[in-house]
Amino acid sequence: KQIGDYCERTGMTWTGHYNGEDAFRSVQMNVGNLMIQYRHMQRPGIDHLGLRLPVQTLFMMRSLSSVANQYGRTRRLSEMFGISGQNMNFEDRAWICAGHAVLGINHVCPHLSLYSMKGCRKRDYPPTISPQQPYWGWNGAVEDCMARICYLSSVGAYAPELLVINPLESAYIDDPGSGPSPAGNARFGRFMKVLESLQAAHRDYDLGDEQILADIATVEGASLRVGKMAYPAVLLPCLRTVRASTLAVLDRFAAAGGTVLVAGGAPDLVDGLTNAAPLAALARSATTLPAEGAGPALAGLRPASVRIVGEGAENVWAHRRALPGGQMVMLFNRSRLVAADVQVTLASGADHPVVWDPASGRTLSITPGAGGAFALRLDPARTLFLSTGAASGPARPSGAYAAVRPGVAVQALDGPWKGRRLDPNAITLDFARWSTNGGASFHVAEPVIGIHERFTHRPYRGPLRLAFDVAVDTPPARCSLVLEQPAMYRSIAVNGRAVDFARSGFHRDAAFRMAEIGALKKGTNTVTLDLDYVAPVPPSRDARERYGTEIESVYLVGDFAVHAEVSPEPAKSERNERGELPKRPVHRFRSFRIAAEKGVFEGDLAPQGYPFYAGAFELERTFTATAPAGGARHVLTFPGMEAIVAVVELNGRRLPPAVWSPWEVDVTEALREGTNTLKVTLVNSLRNLLGPHHHAMGELTSVGPVSFTGGVGWPTNAGGERDWYDVRPAREPKLWRDDHHCIPFGFLLPPVLEQRR
Repeated sequence: KQIGDYCERTGMTWTGHYNGEDAFRSVQMNVGNLMIQYRHMQRPGIDHLGLRLPVQTLFMMRSLSSVANQYGRTRRLSEMFGISGQNMNFEDRAWICAGHAVLGINHVCPHLSLYSMKGCRKRDYPPTISPQQPYWGWNGAVEDCMARICYLSSVGAYAPELLVINPLESAYIDDPGSGPSPAGNARFGRFMKVLESLQAAHRDYDLGDEQILADIATVEGASLRVGKMAYPAVLLPCLRTVRASTLAVLDRFAAAGGTVLVAGGAPDLVDGLTNAAPLAALARSATTLPAEGAGPALAGLRPASVRIVGEGAENVWAHRRALPGGQMVMLFNRSRLVAADVQVTLASGADHPVVWDPASGRTLSITPGAGGAFALRLDPARTLFLSTGAASGPARPSGAYAAVRPGVAVQALDGPWKGRRLDPNAITLDFARWSTNGGASFHVAEPVIGIHERFTHRPYRGPLRLAFDVAVDTPPARCSLVLEQPAMYRSIAVNGRAVDFARSGFHRDAAFRMAEIGALKKGTNTVTLDLDYVAPVPPSRDARERYGTEIESVYLVGDFAVHAEVSPEPAKSERNERGELPKRPVHRFRSFRIAAEKGVFEGDLAPQGYPFYAGAFELERTFTATAPAGGARHVLTFPGMEAIVAVVELNGRRLPPAVWSPWEVDVTEALREGTNTLKVTLVNSLRNLLGPHHHAMGELTSVGPVSFTGGVGWPTNAGGERDWYDVRPAREPKLWRDDHHCIPFGFLLPPVLEQRR
């Protein structure tokens, strides 16, 4: 992580473990080489970045967890969630956490929790997971879920079925110091096919580094022991070369009854040199498997400890742990798009089975079906644990498990809802006219962040006046101005009237100071700021010099709506183009005006007065229902909801919130015959308030400081222009768009009342 940060700052190429198939292939040799370093760490760690869980994480995470298993490092760290954007929801976080845990990484280091969002910090690879977020009061739900996942995935001892040799030294031959080659990428691609096949076949395995094998591997009975771990089978995948020391220990292992396997082609070199004799011995003892079908082919040789079949089984990743007299099996649906309805068969010890649900904290007894298989449903991104034997001892089942499937729709709650916001509305003003001659003349309005970059690059030091204009159709009864660091301004005025921040409160962040400004007027209103601007000196170690004068967007908050004009240009979405996540629409707005609020809403709230809103919004309506038939349940589902949290209150009874798939709430106990009063409080994030608003790709899965500009840099490497603010008046920049991209907030599809048995 430190090396990565250093290289990021200096512009050097770095082997970060973050995103993209090509990135993983290009750093295969470097990541593999870390295996021998991990063994010296008390708590080895990695850095996972972005709102994604690509299959290539198999190699990165298995490299770390394998060494940790072999050297007895029980806790393995990952800094997660960085650069995922402010709108990362609870399902996103639980998904990424479980994706780590199923591969052996069990200690979450969340990125990041800001003391203050002032200045550039709000753009420092968000999200901030901290009290500034509107959803903070419900954050315990996902923290508890992740804690349960990390705990249950670390009880007992990992029980791998084979050791897979890392083809690191073959990569040295493919890429002899001159960077990734087509041969190296091709080899890594074949190697990943082997790992993917094992994963889809639900086989537990570790990776083996040949230096570690040379140092500590021994043969015990029919097992190859590497430190704390014993493996009944060893697989050599896609090797061009193999060490003589590895062949020697495999020869003893095979002679003792161990299973030696080869996939993706056998090696033709020993220690990088031609040496036919030891390779002939390997050919006699090894069984060949196909690279892409290694998992299914292995089943014919060694039955799996965990067998999973059914709809979506290929998306389920498993992790089995042995405990004295029992076992704990983690089952994780890696898909964000579809549920998995599967049957799980355990090779041994299926007595006293219990299902553990980390999302709810409940344990449930379960009865196997025909053939001893357990029928389980895993909604998108969801995790369940299945224990048997003594491992089930601490459980206190609160009922019997039954896979819950969609029921019969009773009615769709479409039509209008009465609504009211529970927090002040906001409008973000991020364009300003500027003057360096005391207001004698002004430059046309341009992005504030562009003004700051322009004056940084010059650099400029001297007087600066900023004028933010906002159109008002209906003056609000109450309105406040929000500024960051108001003390740095010589004067602050709205429509020429001075604004006093001496007794200011704050909005969302303690550094976002808020002062009442009285009534606005109909038409154009102007916020004017005067200051002495000092350009930052980024290399400086002095904080004042390094950051200079941080001019930022300003905000108006209060009792008003914001009318947004829809842009004729279509909005793009990098999130939707990736195909890994549920598709979500993106708004592209051209201009904004402060207007009067209304009290009735239908569907998405963002274009109905709340494009920048960050907070909770209460929606209320009545509906008529009949009493459920005997034994049936009524469930309120949210098939198209855009929010982080949905809090349901039915007939005055508050129910557990909906925060992840399947996005539903059981309302049976609160439902009445006849008329029912329903309140749904939706809570969102800081995304629409803080952006990024102007990136050409709309909604991103990798967000860094440059994502808020039109510039060049990581993680937006498909570059813009360094002088995008000067390009902007002449032509459309590569990445910057003057239009604002905002995400929906509300019901894109109406909630549905379902009846289930």
